[in-house]
Amino acid sequence: MNEYDFALVLKVPFDVDPETYIDPLFEAGCDDCSQHFGKRGYLELDFIREATNASEAITSAIRNVRSAIPEAELLHIAPDIVGVSEIGQIMQCSRQYVQQIVNSSPTFPIAIHNNNKGLWHLIDVLKWLKDNNKRVNDITVWLEIAAFARTYNNARNHQNIVNEYQYESEVKELIYG
Repeated sequence: MNEYDFALVLKVPFDVDPETYIDPLFEAGCDDCSQHFGKRGYLELDFIREATNASEAITSAIRNVRSAIPEAELLHIAPDIVGVSEIGQIMQCSRQYVQQIVNSSPTFPIAIHNNNKGLWHLIDVLKWLKDNNKRVNDITVWLEIAAFARTYNNARNHQNIVNEYQYESEVKELIYG
């Protein structure tokens, strides 16, 4: 069994006090998460769940959450998109060291957003770190989490875009020729 560290970002009813979810979540088996009440109508649950693989950890957490808060909508699974600080936390090093790696390596993954702070897909960074023999504790576990999160988030985003904008055939033509 491994420990899987991930977050579920949920949309919940705007008019409900999020503290009313504490007991139902605990009773539904979410005693391994901390709850963050940020913007009203949204809830982030940070899990550290033991399981045999990331899929089991994350899907069981989602089932538990849905039984406790049936009206919740799962918007996003994290970590998927990360900055230098999050990469430093995963590598257990300073963000300055991560920034040094980013700036000094021409093969480091290209940021998906590059303003004052770069943002990367975690899976791409982890693969690079592994290929370049950079030390990351439990890198296999992190790779599983990042792959599951990115797969879910891509599928959800794809569904939203296809339903709303109908560009799927044009984009497939650009990608596949």
